Amino acid sequence: MSRRIVVDDDLCLLAGECVYNHPEYFAWNDDESAVLVVKPDIVTEADETHASQAIPICPGGAISIVED
Repeated sequence: MSRRIVVDDDLCLLAGECVYNHPEYFAWNDDESAVLVVKPDIVTEADETHASQAIPICPGGAISIVED
């Protein structure tokens, strides 16, 4: 089973907290109208740490971890 970080575009408020605090995992798209997950796969302990830190700082509650 794999785990990955996702951003729900419908909930994202474009506040950018994830981009500013975890730039190696999140980035703006070309026109800054959406947040992209640059490194979605949770493979290492560091990936888990960044994902778990990004979830509570998202003001829209748009970030989550899903299992495939």
